[in-house]
Amino acid sequence: MAMLLANALAKTGRFDLALDAIDTALEGFDDSPLFCHAELARWRGQLFLMKGSNLEEAERLFRRAFEIASRQNAKSLELRAALSLSQAFTEQGRSAEGKQLLANVYARFSEGFQTSDLTKARARLESLS
Repeated sequence: MAMLLANALAKTGRFDLALDAIDTALEGFDDSPLFCHAELARWRGQLFLMKGSNLEEAERLFRRAFEIASRQNAKSLELRAALSLSQAFTEQGRSAEGKQLLANVYARFSEGFQTSDLTKARARLESLS
């Protein structure tokens, strides 16, 4: 629910309220990696990227989302985090690093290449070539 609210707020340019919605959802979480925790961390990072501020914090959040998804063996969430991290790297002039990370995650998939996330990953990899 928080991600839907944050997305709607971000689309209207209300990034601070969108960040508040994600922060509220994250309150009370301990360090146990819940399924939604990786996605909430990734979304929080996306909001910083969309806002165009604090790329370091966005990168930190994307790395956190990636770590949580990796620990959970949640390949789809790991791919989403890698896509976001790749975008942050590109915005920081580190495209090669982003491409390598994304390529490593993408290579672990053996099916589902028509899904939205894998289609986006393939397109991103091609654009970074």
